[in-house]
Amino acid sequence: MVMKKLKHKNLLRLNILLVFLGLIAIFSSPVHANQFGGVGLLLDYYPPGSGQVVVYSVRYKSPADKAKIRRSYRLVSVDGQNVTGMSLEQIAGMIRGPVGTPVQLDFMTQQGQVRQYSLLRSAIAEKPEIRIPGVKGIAKQGGLNPTEKALLQQKIHSLQTQAQQMRMLELIKSFKNHQITKTQFLEALHSEFP
Repeated sequence: MVMKKLKHKNLLRLNILLVFLGLIAIFSSPVHANQFGGVGLLLDYYPPGSGQVVVYSVRYKSPADKAKIRRSYRLVSVDGQNVTGMSLEQIAGMIRGPVGTPVQLDFMTQQGQVRQYSLLRSAIAEKPEIRIPGVKGIAKQGGLNPTEKALLQQKIHSLQTQAQQMRMLELIKSFKNHQITKTQFLEALHSEFP
């Protein structure tokens, strides 16, 4: 009877150890190849309509941030393919890929130097932290009241796709540059970002 209890306890310990080792293997194994990731860049055209793509924002602690890619660098190519004249969606599709796989990005700095960066794609958070430059200035410059400012912040935090981020950036730029009124801005927030 004592021998059975010892065997049972040992088997139980062995099973717990195997489960624990299995969990370690699961959490330390490479991410599945079908999980897509990116490098943490938000791109835009500058000057508008030029077809030239520049870095508008770099996500904190992303592969791009760690590589010291900076705002206003002009993207020249992705994996050797020239991106001038491509849509932002096409470029985003070229940059995205399986987590842990490399992508080469070539940028031209403001000083005219071409720099090559080999980055490893990392997982994209389900609800990424979105930092839209210029939001604080909009509240003061555009005369947004606290409720309207809170609405804008809520809409920014609910953005899910890069297309939504790009549209939000366009809307904010239009409002900051007095191309649309405060009323038009708020109507667009309600209608385009439910």
